[in-house]
Amino acid sequence: MEKKYGKWDLQKKEDKPAYPVNYKVASFGEDNDIESSMKSLEQAEKSLNKKWVVTKDQLVQSAVDLHLEKSA
Repeated sequence: MEKKYGKWDLQKKEDKPAYPVNYKVASFGEDNDIESSMKSLEQAEKSLNKKWVVTKDQLVQSAVDLHLEKSA
């Protein structure tokens, strides 16, 4: 594979990256859209008397679907 793609040269752990890392990021709390979505989900679950449980397979499939939509 190296002949085809070249040598895989990983950065040594003691080398510092050329970009800043481990810096503080301000937290402004939960986004309004997320808060609204969570409230909507709660109301839907209550009215339908059913809890929405997402499995790992569904998350993976959603990611695949999103990727396919973007590339189409």
